[in-house]
Parts: sequence; C-alpha cells; structure tokens
Amino acid sequence: MAFVNGFDCYSYPGDTTVSWLRQHGQFRVTGFYLSHSPSKLDKTWTKGLRSTLAASGWGFFPTYVGLQEGDAALSRANGTAHGQAAAGLMQGAGFPTSSIVYLDLEQGDEPSGKYADYVQSWTAAVKSNGFSPGIYCSHLFSTWAIQQTQIVWSFHVPANSAGQSYDPDNLPTGLIDPGCVATQYRQNIKLNGLTIPKSVDSGGLDLNLCLVADPSNLPSVQHALGLS
Repeated sequence: MAFVNGFDCYSYPGDTTVSWLRQHGQFRVTGFYLSHSPSKLDKTWTKGLRSTLAASGWGFFPTYVGLQEGDAALSRANGTAHGQAAAGLMQGAGFPTSSIVYLDLEQGDEPSGKYADYVQSWTAAVKSNGFSPGIYCSHLFSTWAIQQTQIVWSFHVPANSAGQSYDPDNLPTGLIDPGCVATQYRQNIKLNGLTIPKSVDSGGLDLNLCLVADPSNLPSVQHALGLS
C-alpha cells in the first residue's frame, strides 16, 4: 500500500515552506494545531488557513493539546469543557461538521484514573458538539486509545533518530501501527534544503505516514480503517 506523507511542526511555517514541502518529499498532510494547552491557543494555524490549504490539496491533523498525565486539574468536568472548546476551535477554523480532531496525549503510559476519565469525557464532549474525536498517542497504548475513539494517530519513533537530516526526496522508511490511521515515525528532524526557524519549531519537523490524504475527513478515515 502507498502511504501519504505528512509533516507537523509547532507553528505555521509560512506559505513558502508549505509550497516547498509539497514539491519536495511529496507531502500532502499537515499538522494543524488548535492549541498547545487548554489555555494556549495557536492562532498561527487557525487564522483562516484551513480553506486556503484545503484548496491547494492539503489534508490535516487538527490537534488539540489538553491536560497531560499527572496534571492536578484532570477531571471529567475539565474533559468535558476542553472537548467543547476543541469543537468550538474546529468550527472557528472552518472545519466541516463531523471532522476529526485529535487529542494530543504526550506521555507513553496508558491513561488510568482521572487521566482516563478526562480523555473519555473529552471524546464524549467532542461528539456531542458535532465533531469526531481522535487520539494522538504512543504506539505503546494505541490499542487502548482505539477502544476509546476508533481513530488513532500514533507515534512510534526509533531511538536516537531526533536531529537527523534527510533528503526530502528519499525519506526514511516507516510503517503505520496496526489499527491506526497514521503514525508519526520521526520527530525533530531536518530536511536538506529547508530551514525551519526556531520560532516555527525549536526541534524541527516531525514526519508522518498516513492511510488517507486527509486524516480530518471522517468518511475517508472510516473507509480506510474498515469502519464503514
């Protein structure tokens, strides 16, 4: 199966960089941060870019960074509030109803207790507000995440690969984890011929492999995962 190449970085890298990535490496999917925490929204991505990028053929990983493992504020109530906030940000950014938004879970441990309650409340609130919940998480608990949402974007990165440089037209090989719609297989890398300013991302680009050309599109993701 031919996978679709995707990238993601902290802030919008600019039109010139996005055009370069489409030409070099055949990237077709971009990350799209809605927030970097519940109190830190990302206006570089959500300032009306979605329609322009979609018209140029880009697909998206709309990403909401919520509370993380160990946060004292983890609760069902905050999960609900943050799920509602994620749906509102999706609507404000111009994503159609039912589009998938991914909750960013950074830690490598399977959620339990208040953390699991938070995730489950977040997914329920996203659904009740007209959008579709997905989860971004470690491959170590992607099976758990699939049980919560069915739609998972995993990260599965080889040790000691951060900081490496690659030819954009000869990217490293990777695989998509079982049951996932996409897998992030490199983090914080450089591409020959491209400079990513630290203001865009302090570490560099992350690389993704995707089953579909738009991981925010519910029907295409459901079809690819055999859910429809």
